Amino acid sequence: MLQEHVVEALEKSQPYQSPYGPESNLTYGIHELARKDRHRSLHVGLGRIDEHRIRVAPPPGVTIEFDQTVKPYSHIEGELVVGRFTASRTIRPREIKADLRGVAIAQEIQAWAEFKLDGKSQSLQDRMIYTEIFTRNHLENIALMGGAVPPDGYRTFEPGTQAEEHT
Repeated sequence: MLQEHVVEALEKSQPYQSPYGPESNLTYGIHELARKDRHRSLHVGLGRIDEHRIRVAPPPGVTIEFDQTVKPYSHIEGELVVGRFTASRTIRPREIKADLRGVAIAQEIQAWAEFKLDGKSQSLQDRMIYTEIFTRNHLENIALMGGAVPPDGYRTFEPGTQAEEHT
């Protein structure tokens, strides 16, 4: 019973239409959470590296090259490599100082751990904020396309700011 342009807009927003794969669409994430809830499955939590800033102080005259394959957003399961580098000469462990305060561990939902937004990894907190905003905007856009406007108009929410009235 929906108008054709509303049906077309819904079709374009389906997860399988995403150029980065269905898992890159926030609707897919919402569906997965709801599916687990319907089946009374647990949402398993885990930790993961959320920020990845390591500083090292090598001995004088030694240069360091970090291995770029060690990335942030790594899951913590048993042992975890947070950084790997190659030195210009062999050094003993006591010759180098490392500052790992830039490595932050954040909570994660295991089923969502591989989720990428527009092809990039995001923190769980950012994904949840974007999901809330996306869902609200998506539903409001569909309602607006169908000619429905709430009596008080729509509200626009931006992460970290107060809600603004908007009609």
